[in-house]
Amino acid sequence: MIRIRCLGLALLLLTACVPPALALEPGTILLGASLTAGSADFVTSDGTYLSAYDHGEIGADVTSWYFLDDDLAFTLSGGIGGFRETQKSGTTDQRFYTQHSWHVRLGLDHAIQFAQDSMIYFGPGLEYWTGHARFDGFGGVEGNTPDVQRLSVSARFGGIVVLGDSYGLNGHIGYRMGYAQAKDGDAETTWYPNGFDAAAGLVYSF
Repeated sequence: MIRIRCLGLALLLLTACVPPALALEPGTILLGASLTAGSADFVTSDGTYLSAYDHGEIGADVTSWYFLDDDLAFTLSGGIGGFRETQKSGTTDQRFYTQHSWHVRLGLDHAIQFAQDSMIYFGPGLEYWTGHARFDGFGGVEGNTPDVQRLSVSARFGGIVVLGDSYGLNGHIGYRMGYAQAKDGDAETTWYPNGFDAAAGLVYSF
């Protein structure tokens, strides 16, 4: 009887010590929510020409993976970005600079799993991004800037660490190169921006 009890206790402890598993197979769906950081592209006008500039932004993103095989997944993600700066002079005078953007990305990720409690993923994608800035209280430059459209080819490298039966931590870094344009009446500008991005958050398995 004592041996049976000891064996039962050992099996219970062994089960408790087994790390949570993430089963990747065709049809597996992962859904992640992350905080993001990256670079945004905007334009300003001097009344005749549009001039491009880039600026950092932070935001939120939702990403889904649909596994076509145990090591290949179709990915779809979308999110928003923004930035706000308050400038003060004295006790009452102040002006504001803000940014707003949204994006969507389609891609394919290759996954490599380690002992069912962690995985890394990497792959290419195609991203569409659009956004504008706003100047309040700047005198000569005032109001919303023209919308910028950006289409980029991107690549990312990330990893997932499993914390429970169906959830874990997710993070990635990425790099993109693309084409951007903006129009304001007869004025138009085009350029080829590039930059890095990063994300960190939670992921759930279905």
